[in-house]
Amino acid sequence: MKCLVITLCLLISQLGFAQEDVFDLFEEEQAKEYAFATFKGTQLVNSATNETPGAGVLQYVIAHRFGSFGEDYLYNFLGLDNAQIRMQLDYGITDRLNVGIGRSSVFKVVDSFVKLRTLRQSSGPSPMPVSLTLLSSVNYRGARYTDGVDHLTTDRLSYHHQAIFTRKWNSKLSTLFSPSIVHWNLVPSVEDPNSTYNATLGARYKLTKRTALTGEYSFISNRSYSDGSVFTVPFGVEGNSMSRPLIAILRGIKPFEAVEVATALLDAGIDRIEVPTNSPDPFESIGNIVDAFAKDALIGAGTILTTEQVDQVNAVGGKLIVSPNCVPKVIAHTKAKGMQSWPGVFTPTEAFAALQAGADGLKLFPGSMAGPSGLKAMRAI
Repeated sequence: MKCLVITLCLLISQLGFAQEDVFDLFEEEQAKEYAFATFKGTQLVNSATNETPGAGVLQYVIAHRFGSFGEDYLYNFLGLDNAQIRMQLDYGITDRLNVGIGRSSVFKVVDSFVKLRTLRQSSGPSPMPVSLTLLSSVNYRGARYTDGVDHLTTDRLSYHHQAIFTRKWNSKLSTLFSPSIVHWNLVPSVEDPNSTYNATLGARYKLTKRTALTGEYSFISNRSYSDGSVFTVPFGVEGNSMSRPLIAILRGIKPFEAVEVATALLDAGIDRIEVPTNSPDPFESIGNIVDAFAKDALIGAGTILTTEQVDQVNAVGGKLIVSPNCVPKVIAHTKAKGMQSWPGVFTPTEAFAALQAGADGLKLFPGSMAGPSGLKAMRAI
């Protein structure tokens, strides 16, 4: 009997340890942090980035490239007269898989492509130091040949395959390394190989919340396929002068995601950010965003009901208070702390009471019940 009891105790203790191990695995999985918004768009300058449109997103891109410095730059009006244009339409089948078509003014090339995000940079358990995206395209040359030969359709085809390695070092700097191979069915001369190898180094450095510098250095293995150069050095400036009159609600966000999501919002011109208090660890998320962007954005909390909650937001550096209701005491306390107050209202009476208490703005809540006609009626007062 004693042996049976000892055996049961050992078995139960082992199950207890096993249960703890399982919970530890869950905790490790939750602690994994992924990098996103490595680059602002799907193109850096000429090279593709690791980014893809989200699932179900249809994207239309018009890219205008100034002409080469070496092609009589002043005569060509600072590169405008010999500029190149590309139009592109692509669709996100999933968050990782992207397909599209495009047309370039250079040789009137029409192309179709597929892009797949295979690896994603992450930290935490089993970290991944870089992201890897694969890109392949089929290209058709539409420009007429001038050699007097009646060319086959296959002569106009080429194939491009590219691996895009990227890393986001911090909120300001992202880099790219992209080796690629292009196979041409028809080459300029018998001495030229049908395949050429290229490599691109690229970077994006964020100067301000709405301005960034981008640049690339691309090496071409055979100058017969270019204008005679074996490398290109394009550069650009990204800018967004708009400050959109919106308050972003980051409902359900976790602290480790907060700064990355805020970065993407600021890139889009949204510089007022609210973390509802019913989110996981909301004050930690607010503090993380404040530490990163206190000078660039108005950051605070939503679903604020009491003066004590106002004090909690103020303690982590938040300056924005959004409420679902209108409580003059909460509004007055918010203003006394030097913070902005946006209480929830549903009737003109509540709206006037909120403004008299010092509210900076009003939140029509619930908006779905008031509808456009209700909002129009209130704006007329």
